[in-house]
Amino acid sequence: MTRFDDYAFAWSDPESDAEMQNKYTGSPLIVFLVGLSHSREMMGAMSSLNISSDNITYHWVRSRYPDNIVPGFVQRLIDLKCSKTVVAVGQWAASKKVPGGQPYLFETWELRMREVIGLLKNASIDTLFRSIHDNPISEIGGSCPLTDWRSPPVIDGYNAVLEKLTKELDVPYVDSNKYFIGPGWDSAPDWCHVQAESGQAEAQYVFASIIKQRSATHNLVV
Repeated sequence: MTRFDDYAFAWSDPESDAEMQNKYTGSPLIVFLVGLSHSREMMGAMSSLNISSDNITYHWVRSRYPDNIVPGFVQRLIDLKCSKTVVAVGQWAASKKVPGGQPYLFETWELRMREVIGLLKNASIDTLFRSIHDNPISEIGGSCPLTDWRSPPVIDGYNAVLEKLTKELDVPYVDSNKYFIGPGWDSAPDWCHVQAESGQAEAQYVFASIIKQRSATHNLVV
C-alpha cells in the first residue's frame, strides 16, 4: 500500500523531538520486546531509528499469550539482564488459535494480565506495557459466524482493561493506538502488522517513553 506515502509524522512537543535527535549517553540499555510478531516488527523499527548510540540493543522475546509469562519466563528475563521490558501479548489472545478455539473474555484477560503484572513487578523488572494494536477487519475477522476476534472493538476492550490495571497497580503504560495505530488502523500493508511511516512513528514514540521513564528513575542523560 502506498496511499500513506505522502504523509510524514512530526512531534508536537519540541522537547521530545530534541530528545530523540541527541546521542544517547546513558548506561547501556538493553530493551526486550515481549510478544509475538507485532513485537518483532517493533524491534526492527526501533533498530532502524536514527539514534546514534553504541549503548542500545534490542531483543525480541517470544510470548504468544499472557499465560506464557510464568515464573520461569520471568527468571529468563532476569538472567538476560534486561534494562527495559516492553510487553504486548494481546493479539493471539483474541485469535482463533487460542487453545479451545475461544478468545480470552475481558474477565479472563483482566485476570491473566493482573497475574503478569504481579509477576514482573514482584521480580523488580522495569516494565512498560504497550497498547495492543488494532487489526484491520480481514476475511476471518469479518466472517459470519466469526472465526477470529481480532477486531477493533475487542482489542479496544483489551486496552481499556490493560490501561485500568496499569493505573491500579502503578506500572507504566503507553498508548500508541491513540496517535499512530487508531487513525490508520486499516492501513497495514499485510493486513496485520504496523509498518512503514506508522511503524516508525510508533517505535519512536515508545522509545521516547522508555527514555523518559528511565531518565526519571535512574538520572540518565539523553
